[in-house]
Amino acid sequence: MGRVLEFIPLAAFLLAMRNITPSNDNYWLITYGTSAVAAIGCISFKVFTHEFQHKILLGINCYIISGAVGIVAKQTWVLQIYSSLQSAAMLLWIMGIGILSLLFSNWFPVTVRRNTHARLYESMMTLLTIGAFGLAYSSPENKLLAETIPFFTLFITYYLLTSKLQSKQVT
Repeated sequence: MGRVLEFIPLAAFLLAMRNITPSNDNYWLITYGTSAVAAIGCISFKVFTHEFQHKILLGINCYIISGAVGIVAKQTWVLQIYSSLQSAAMLLWIMGIGILSLLFSNWFPVTVRRNTHARLYESMMTLLTIGAFGLAYSSPENKLLAETIPFFTLFITYYLLTSKLQSKQVT
């Protein structure tokens, strides 16, 4: 249940972007607003139930919430930065959350925290996120290089490393 819940804000954001006409005066408010409500609900639920926060999805949720706050507070500079960075802006949030996790928390939902393998994998995820940001930033017009490859790589690597860590916990 918890994993599915974490994907709802991203799904709402992508569905709104796809289905709402960009010519609508409130396009960005609706897109970011509905997604931000879902993101706040998701984060609140995770904090309330003391469940592990998926760091990639937490970064995406922070991106969505900050975009909504920028729109509501009429901070056009936030939207200008997001517009110029495109998908790299979302990766920038994931990178920030990853770096903070590396310093103060953990990337992976393992019971034994801070073992050697976990630290190595956390460092690998942080470096991979920095590389994904660099790729997205360097080619914003190419959707394959800016969106598909960075996000698929992050999610697939995250789940491979998580399963590897969990198998090491069992043995």
